[in-house]
Amino acid sequence: MRRMTFRGEGLARFDTLAALHVRLFIPPAVLAEPVWPMLGRDGLLKLPSGDERPAVRKYTIRTIDPTAGTVQIDFMLHNVAGPGSMFAVRAKPGDRVGLAGPGGRGLRTADCYAFLGDETAVPAVARMLENLPSNARGIAVLEVDNVGEEQGLIARPGIHVRWLHRNGAEAGTTTLLQDAFSTLIWPDHDVQLYLWPGWNTLRSRPFG
Repeated sequence: MRRMTFRGEGLARFDTLAALHVRLFIPPAVLAEPVWPMLGRDGLLKLPSGDERPAVRKYTIRTIDPTAGTVQIDFMLHNVAGPGSMFAVRAKPGDRVGLAGPGGRGLRTADCYAFLGDETAVPAVARMLENLPSNARGIAVLEVDNVGEEQGLIARPGIHVRWLHRNGAEAGTTTLLQDAFSTLIWPDHDVQLYLWPGWNTLRSRPFG
């Protein structure tokens, strides 16, 4: 994982927990001057074509400070590198990317919270944990390769953070998260439960 800090202007609209991810436009490395998308007559972004076309990838904002004009994004460094991972490896001060959004589902108010995911989910989960109310309760279950990849997350006293280790297995080839989900205890009373990723706040029973 590599954390990168970007500097820019007009970042206030990205400073929200209602939508956590942004689209990064990564220009081809061979271009001396990036060519950015433009708004078409229909109000939609039109990407440059051919060799000028940037790669587009979605990432979660890890931290943002509109006053300072900075955004931090964590990149996974994969063995088989895609455009995002390649950019993170070769990036140097002064390189530029485009930013659009925000989008995607974000944090909602609930009585109880549950977050589950592998290392690609850690930036989003970490940001949400840091911004939960002080009386929040629930659990975060995160799968990484080994204990050395655990991160020091900031969590409220009522949130239990549990790490699962693949110990060399490829991501997506184990049932660690599914098994952990199936063992969660569900108290028998009705509360607002927030499940992440992919679920809205539901009327359901909370995790114990």
